Amino acid sequence: MPAYIGRNDLHFCITRERLIFLDAAADSYMCLDHAGTAAVLPLIRSGDTRLILNGDDVPTEARSVIESMVQRGLLTEGPAASPLQTDRYERGPRPARALRRFARPRAQPARFADFLYASVRASLSLRFRPFASMIDSVRSRNKACAAHASRASESHVAHLVERFEGLRPLYPRRYLCLFDSLALFEWLLRHGIVARWVFGVRADPFAAHCWLQIDDLVLNEALDHAREFEPIMVI
Repeated sequence: MPAYIGRNDLHFCITRERLIFLDAAADSYMCLDHAGTAAVLPLIRSGDTRLILNGDDVPTEARSVIESMVQRGLLTEGPAASPLQTDRYERGPRPARALRRFARPRAQPARFADFLYASVRASLSLRFRPFASMIDSVRSRNKACAAHASRASESHVAHLVERFEGLRPLYPRRYLCLFDSLALFEWLLRHGIVARWVFGVRADPFAAHCWLQIDDLVLNEALDHAREFEPIMVI
């Protein structure tokens, strides 16, 4: 059976009856309107996390969308049984709990060197590395560290996050979810904690956001706000 297969770094989700695609290579999003979503959605092969569209009897309403995605290199035509790298498309559990705060964050100078390392590394990655390369690096480091990382208690993670937040005003960069999540990721990894970097989207109006999670535990965002977004990519 012919099919249209999404590129390795193409991620997608459905939110508020809209299909949204993340092209990680171009660091760009594509959001279909309700008509486009209604035309394309029935073609998506169920049970797969990688995007696969059935190529038989494509309706006219969906053909223009598919042709546009093929021209942009997001889809290729091929057999539906092509090998898949489904580990790249794991979305993980939805946010269900928020990290409990035990104390008001305050700066601890003894940890400043670790904090500075994490913040500078995040700044340099965002400035000099392509988005896709940065994502691949985080993914590979997470996998490498997960093999020997210990399972930390929730209270220990909370204290580490609080220490980071206490030091954060000392770093001269405005608050931004992309930087702050990456810097916190570096900070936690330096302390032997593996967290997942979650990218989420919403429609009407479109917005994108990111945060860190351990299982269903949100580390650096209010639970209600994180739940406004549908996860589209989890690293």
